[in-house]
Amino acid sequence: MSRYARGKEPYAPKMEHVEVPESHVKLRAILFVLAILLAVVAFGYGLNSLLTPETGWKAVEASGSNSGEITLQYNYGAGAQGTAAERRQVSDVYSTALTQAEQQLSQAGNNTVSLYTVSTNPNQTVTVEPILYRALERFCATGSRAIYYGPLYSRYYALFASQYDEAAAEYDPARSSDAGAFAAQIAAFAQNPDQIDLELLGENQVRLNVGKEYLAYARENELDTLLDFGFVKNAFVIDAVADALTDAGLTGAVLTSTDGFSRSLCRGSFGVNLLEATDSGCRQAAAAAYNGPRSVAALRAFPVDSGDALRFYTYEDGTVCPPVLDETTGLLTAANDNLVLFGDGSLGDLALQAMQALSHWDLEGLSCLYSRENAVYCTDETVEVSQLFAGVTLIRE
Repeated sequence: MSRYARGKEPYAPKMEHVEVPESHVKLRAILFVLAILLAVVAFGYGLNSLLTPETGWKAVEASGSNSGEITLQYNYGAGAQGTAAERRQVSDVYSTALTQAEQQLSQAGNNTVSLYTVSTNPNQTVTVEPILYRALERFCATGSRAIYYGPLYSRYYALFASQYDEAAAEYDPARSSDAGAFAAQIAAFAQNPDQIDLELLGENQVRLNVGKEYLAYARENELDTLLDFGFVKNAFVIDAVADALTDAGLTGAVLTSTDGFSRSLCRGSFGVNLLEATDSGCRQAAAAAYNGPRSVAALRAFPVDSGDALRFYTYEDGTVCPPVLDETTGLLTAANDNLVLFGDGSLGDLALQAMQALSHWDLEGLSCLYSRENAVYCTDETVEVSQLFAGVTLIRE
């Protein structure tokens, strides 16, 4: 028999219909719309965070071939254009200028017209790129003759790269009579404009005039790097990159090299540490703050870490050969542990001043910071000195 009796409808529960007030329906609709809007805003904010670069000071990675010795910090968001576009432009200008400057100012042969090209074509007119021509203009305007010590720089690079004292001594004029005679001969040629001199002819044309005596000596000794920016090369590279950034209207920049050279193109407060040698290594004698835009050349006569391995040589007896050239003798000479110079304009010019000042300890008229005998000396009243090491006295001159 069927569960249900014939003629009767199946059982169904009683349904009650409750009417929702119209005001509640509107409220639910409003909340639903607000929820959708909130989701859209949150999604848009998240997407924007992913696609829009952060503003403020950021490190800029250079693409292309470069030494890794120059770094750029840039203050994004200060310009009129969007941050993403600004980032692309800064990266492009920086990478291109850095690659070109390092290649053109190189004393080694490469596929571009470089300082090596000028060195290996004496007594001939060579057309160079604007970056190299501008760097040579700056160098020659200082009156320095350091660029003509190319053959001696090559010996010093080999000295710094030496693994043992015996090998290092072969290149050291202070420990080898042959190395001393070579240094004296190169210094004599370098100081004599009749034997070697650069002539800037305009329109990016350069001529390296070399006398018969030096030309014969160079051929006899197989010398081809007659010119070299030497220990201040990175300062001139920074100048070239700074020029490119400035020409593009990108001035929120601070350029720094691993060997102590720095140039800020914008306003702001920047810092530099003053290190000094100790019996056990080194210590920070003080910290200094200065206002940009400004150029800074911070030299020291002792290594600090493994990054200095190819810039110094330390003998087992503790004697240190520093990358400080005395232009008058061609010898590696530093009259103090440290020296920081502050200046405006060309960093290359300032670097040459610092090199000469540290080798001869002539600080007349220079804005500088240094330490000696448990005292820190500062001759620039605009530089703030702080964090003095315990027992170190600050003296303003």
